[in-house]
Amino acid sequence: MEERKFLVDVMLQKLGRWLRILGVRADMPEDEDDTKILEQAGRDGLILLTRDQELAERAGKLKIKVFALPKSETDIEDQLRDVVREFGLDVERFEDRMLCTKCGGKLVLAGREDVLGKIPDTIASRHDDFLRCASCGQIYWKGRQWKKINERMGRIMGKEVGK
Repeated sequence: MEERKFLVDVMLQKLGRWLRILGVRADMPEDEDDTKILEQAGRDGLILLTRDQELAERAGKLKIKVFALPKSETDIEDQLRDVVREFGLDVERFEDRMLCTKCGGKLVLAGREDVLGKIPDTIASRHDDFLRCASCGQIYWKGRQWKKINERMGRIMGKEVGK
C-alpha cells in the first residue's frame, strides 16, 4: 500500500496530531500564507487537507492532491473518520506505528532510567516503559491519556481497537 503523506492547513492542526497518532505522516505548514502552503505541498508531494474551499480549488488548479473537508465539520472525530475512510488508512494496531504528535518523528522505546529527570518523578515511578521521540526528545507513556486515545479510536472506527 502506498504511504500517504499529508500537509494539514492551519485550521486542521489537531487533525494532524491525530493522524500522527495513527502513524501517518502529517506535516504542519511552514507558513500560514496560502501560497506558501501550496508551495510546500507541491514541493514535498503532500496531500493537502483543508477546510478552506478556495485553497482547495487553488490546489486543484496546481495539480496538488487535496482533500477538502466540509467547512461545517469541526468535530475532530468526524474529520479523522472522513480522512481514514477517504484514504483507506490502516488504524489497526496504530499504537505500533505512532509518531510524535509534536514533530512527527519516530518513537523509540525507552526505559525508566532513560527518562529520569525529564518527566515528573511521580510519573516515572508508576511506569516502566516509555516512548521517546528520536527527533525532538518528547516523552510518552501509557497513562490516563492512553485510555482516552483508545476510546476515541474505538468511536471513530465503530469498535474498540488497540486495547
